[in-house]
Amino acid sequence: MAKAPEVPENNSRPFFLLVLDRLCFVATWLLIGLTIIALFAPRIHPGVTTIPAFCNLIFPATMIGLVSCIVYWMLRRRLRFIYPLVAILISTNELNKTVALHFRDKNPEGKELALMTYNVKKFYSDEKESAILKLIATKNPDVLFFQEFVAYNVKKENRTNILSPLLDSLGYTDFYFMNGDDFSLKVGGTGIVSRYPLINPGVVPFPENSTNSCVYADMVKDNDTIRVMSVHLQSINLTDGKKEAGMDEQEQINKNRRRLATAFVQRARQADRVLEIIRQSPYPVVLAGDFNDTPLSYTYNKFRSHLQDAFIKDGLGLGITYAGRIPLLRIDYILPDTVFAVSDFEVIRKNLSDHYPVFCKIHWK
Repeated sequence: MAKAPEVPENNSRPFFLLVLDRLCFVATWLLIGLTIIALFAPRIHPGVTTIPAFCNLIFPATMIGLVSCIVYWMLRRRLRFIYPLVAILISTNELNKTVALHFRDKNPEGKELALMTYNVKKFYSDEKESAILKLIATKNPDVLFFQEFVAYNVKKENRTNILSPLLDSLGYTDFYFMNGDDFSLKVGGTGIVSRYPLINPGVVPFPENSTNSCVYADMVKDNDTIRVMSVHLQSINLTDGKKEAGMDEQEQINKNRRRLATAFVQRARQADRVLEIIRQSPYPVVLAGDFNDTPLSYTYNKFRSHLQDAFIKDGLGLGITYAGRIPLLRIDYILPDTVFAVSDFEVIRKNLSDHYPVFCKIHWK
């Protein structure tokens, strides 16, 4: 095969092109370096080093940058486009966890269960509380996996019960929350609401944190039993662009970096505890919730060694679920056992929380 003609470098190029070539050359190798480091994130425990975990946070942006470099060098008729192309090719396995390309198909036959996971961020306000409940009613899932749920609106003097109308109007009969039935607590809770009976409930303890948690129960539908697990792994608790009192900008950046590093390690430990419950389950498992971690993370890949990702099976695009300041993040998941078929996957892009709800149906015979 004949090689593409490469334009030789010479000093006759216009100055702006000379500068642009130099900048793109540096950017190309910087992006290749970040990509290679990120590829180690699923394989190295954050307790050993958190550098790959930091790089995996920007993996989608890194891929977009590499594609831009390929286009630039091809337009400049330089063989340098091969380097970013090779970097993308060796990232194929990780790209397959990040990007899904499934178009609507006929729903699988058999029994069916509709699922939704939603970090509702304590419902923010009365208006958003009402809108979230309407959205849930529209999708009408059989099982809801909540994170940061509060059954009472603690901002109101005359506190109103949020859970009761949800149960009464949509026909849910069973629920189980981290705090049991003590909804007087102001902290948000992780929980499960179901249209079918929940038995054998339990909590996976996260001793390093009193807010994040994982709850589970065995859901009985007709003659079938499925273990359903709602999880909210270690939060990042960043300051969302605001400086804390007494800190300058650099101190705040350093503090946020330390928080991120600590959270990477804690989530890996929490994932090991959740995984132990999954391994012990006598029934097929559905794990859903807010992982606070990306598809390249050590945490996500620990779960994927036992469960499938509903987004990868039936999603389309990047499946972004985080609506906060950090862009391009998919950190909310529904991971069903591999015995189930998946359909109707959807990330519902409504700005009612700092997370978008995730919906899908699972099928079995």
